Amino acid sequence: MTTVTSKQIGAIHTLKARAALDDDSYRDILHRETGQRSAKALSRDQAFRVIERLKVLSGGSERPSRAAAPPLADGALKLEGPFVGQCRSLWIAAWNLGVIEDRRDTALVAFVERQTGIASLSWLRDPLEAAKAIEGLKAWINRVAPVTWDAEVKALRRRGMTIGRWRKIAVVRAQCRLLAEEAPASLDAHSDAELQQLQTTLGRRIRRMQDRRARA
Repeated sequence: MTTVTSKQIGAIHTLKARAALDDDSYRDILHRETGQRSAKALSRDQAFRVIERLKVLSGGSERPSRAAAPPLADGALKLEGPFVGQCRSLWIAAWNLGVIEDRRDTALVAFVERQTGIASLSWLRDPLEAAKAIEGLKAWINRVAPVTWDAEVKALRRRGMTIGRWRKIAVVRAQCRLLAEEAPASLDAHSDAELQQLQTTLGRRIRRMQDRRARA
């Protein structure tokens, strides 16, 4: 067996940092891909597989081009595909409801892989596979903060409201229930951007409330 090179080990650790992986998550990836839990124990072929896997999680190639876009925020990934928007929206809703502890794209991609076995959200193209992730995340949220995700579509259309907008309103109402407060009566009049900002504001309050309870 040809052993891993020092250059490959350096690439693995660079990509680990770029993907914002903690040590346990990194070693789980190593074990899942190769059966090993240390980069030094890999063969060259195994190291190649790990590097390719980490490239997916870090959102790009090992070396950005000179004309590359500005660096992504911590944990953000360059994701594209028909279900990225919905999955991200649900993931941020889960964060704002205090359901998850890590709002980063890297955590979302790991969740989708657990649900579907698909290593990147960008590769999620089949509606049946996407439903496993989307409905799994909705079910997880509803165990903590029940949300009415979908209303009757015809009724929404009569009101000129999309399902996506309804879901934003439903999340705000669930947040208010968690805070034992009345939801604003004028939610229908809020723009999508205003609803998102309200989710963020209420989400901070929910997490502060959770922190106080944890310290009590």
